[in-house]
Amino acid sequence: MSEKKWALIIQGGGSRAAFASGVVDVLAEHGLYADAAYGTSAGALIACNYASHDIGRYEEILETSMTSIRFLKPLRFLFGGSLMNFPWLFKGGKTKRPMNEKEMMEGKTDLYSVSTNLAAFTSLYINRSDENFYPSLEASCSLTLFVKKPVFVGGVPALDGGYVERIPFQHALDNGFEKIVIITTRNEGWRFPEEAIHEKDEKKVAKRFKQYPKFVEGYMTNRPLYNKQIDFVEKMTREGRFFTVYPEKPLDVGLVEMKKAKTHAAYEYGREVMTSHLDSLIDYLSH
Repeated sequence: MSEKKWALIIQGGGSRAAFASGVVDVLAEHGLYADAAYGTSAGALIACNYASHDIGRYEEILETSMTSIRFLKPLRFLFGGSLMNFPWLFKGGKTKRPMNEKEMMEGKTDLYSVSTNLAAFTSLYINRSDENFYPSLEASCSLTLFVKKPVFVGGVPALDGGYVERIPFQHALDNGFEKIVIITTRNEGWRFPEEAIHEKDEKKVAKRFKQYPKFVEGYMTNRPLYNKQIDFVEKMTREGRFFTVYPEKPLDVGLVEMKKAKTHAAYEYGREVMTSHLDSLIDYLSH
């Protein structure tokens, strides 16, 4: 394989990201480590486990976290915090095995966590070398409807990375990566319907984040924005500029999936899909 630089882009999607973790583990098992990995929401956590060479760790965490009282904190949410205790996942939590943090922070694959700047409604890319990397991970993973206040990343109010760029390829494209590999957690051709945002959700966000009017406005339009973005991804993939790994069918997994069998099935399906495309990916990276 040539030495051309390539970037890996990982979409989130809550528990649907189990599919992406299966894809990533196959890449790791074959020594296919990108020069940089970018992730939003759960995709950011998967990128960390990929960069740290912790094969299978994310799937283990996903299967234990949704039923753990250390992770889901309804009372904390009720009294103004986040429903989900993300620091427990990626910073010293009592998981089945600790993350290889040294490899994550110093290894071959550079890392970017992508969240949303609420004040400007722009993407906030934070590199692993930045002192705010861990707060940015927490922000990226904080689903808007399950938090009542933003996470501050170096003084910037931030939340879920999936609003401006659900598939955060733009930074890699702007920085001259010759090859861009994308893992999505939606099947090819999937688009948000025009009526996807419910009025009750709009009201919650408008009230909860009224001090950030640009974010409130952006929230109302972020799904059409995603549709335009995936149009571009599919075009670039057809032209051979991007290599995109999609689920070949809709994933039977909820945003916050409590059934371990479903997340495990999505993980195994990701492995199956990536294995079937492995030769094509190696060919893409080699030319």
